[in-house]
Amino acid sequence: TLFFNIIIYSQVYVKSTAVGANNGNSWIDAYTDVQTAINDASIGGEDVWIAAGTYQHGSQMGLRNGVTVYGGFPNTGNPIFGDRNYAANITILSGNNSYRVIYNNGGGIDATAVVDGCTIQDGRVAGQGAGIYLRNCSPSFRNCIISNNNSTGTAGDGAGIYMQNICISSFTNCTIENNTAQDNAGGIQTTYIGCDPTFVNCTINNNHSGDHGGGIYIYQSSPVFDNCNITN
Repeated sequence: TLFFNIIIYSQVYVKSTAVGANNGNSWIDAYTDVQTAINDASIGGEDVWIAAGTYQHGSQMGLRNGVTVYGGFPNTGNPIFGDRNYAANITILSGNNSYRVIYNNGGGIDATAVVDGCTIQDGRVAGQGAGIYLRNCSPSFRNCIISNNNSTGTAGDGAGIYMQNICISSFTNCTIENNTAQDNAGGIQTTYIGCDPTFVNCTINNNHSGDHGGGIYIYQSSPVFDNCNITN
């Protein structure tokens, strides 16, 4: 008779200052790279917990169905979920002013791919969606800040968030601010029939573009804005 010891982890841990085994199994042995943790998480069975800090993957990151990425954990001790405070423990996913931050194009990505409590900032691309680029996919974003992203060039559109084709993503309690596009939509751009995302309790502030829609540019699409504050 053979016996096996199987350890099932319900979280994959990420901490920028971790110096352990780098396997994501605990805060001590946390990964230092967010994309590695997303790739390692068991779909529908594990979440990704990220300690406060700044994370640069070196290239754009992609989300996965059934995996929720939670920012906002203290970067000291062994915090549990009840210790999470995304307002106090700022968790930054950074493009290092060199590349997009989050990119998903198709792949069947749906609302079960979630980012919660992260700041998505300093993305930069000669094209669309420096902060978040979504095409034919619909992940969810909660309690996020999308800021200081820059889309450049003649197709520099949707610097904060660019969505195209079939996309029914939800953004809840998010702030989209201080993003700049050389062409259209510093903050948010939605493009083509079927691109019908929902924004609930969001703040869209101080975004700029060189052409149409400093804050929001809507082209042949039907986004919904519910109880949102749109300024500057």
